[in-house]
Amino acid sequence: MAGKALGVYLKFINTPTDEEFEKMKAQIASHVLDFFKGAAKHAKGISGVTVSTSPAAGSAKDIDVVCYVLKSQSDSLVQKRFGVTISSTSSGNTVWSPDKSMMLSEVYLEKNEGDAQKAKLNGFIICHELMHNKLDTYPPNMPVADIHKIKDGSVSKENISASDAPSEADMKAMALGLPIAVPQHTQDL
Repeated sequence: MAGKALGVYLKFINTPTDEEFEKMKAQIASHVLDFFKGAAKHAKGISGVTVSTSPAAGSAKDIDVVCYVLKSQSDSLVQKRFGVTISSTSSGNTVWSPDKSMMLSEVYLEKNEGDAQKAKLNGFIICHELMHNKLDTYPPNMPVADIHKIKDGSVSKENISASDAPSEADMKAMALGLPIAVPQHTQDL
């Protein structure tokens, strides 16, 4: 397989460290990995995908993506680092900072605390935010105008649930963005 390997880095901040949460973290990572592997099958120049739940500073390079997985919105790096006000109803956000020339994606676990399939739902929301990261938020290169309008999309929809497994349309759309190098906010890894 010729091409580059894609790293997906999930940085958990202010989250529990008990055994039950560690199991959920592994489940979240598994859902994210499945989506990115599916997308990579349709992507040119991608040789494989890895997902890390304990990235170190300097881990993310080139075409890699980072998503900060936060306990609550009060931990928002979008607000703290970029000064962007976030909606109280958001389960996640992805923002490009022209001043800092970097992308920041984050997800808030508290928003889905009561969901019976919260690991799956949080995994899908991470996929959603990383679709924004690679497809419709980076000004120099946006392969898709609005991920919420992907025909037959599932996790790309504006409102998603744990039953909204990634569709083939989601994976084919994401494949367009995988080879694009989007500068990521890595200062909090």
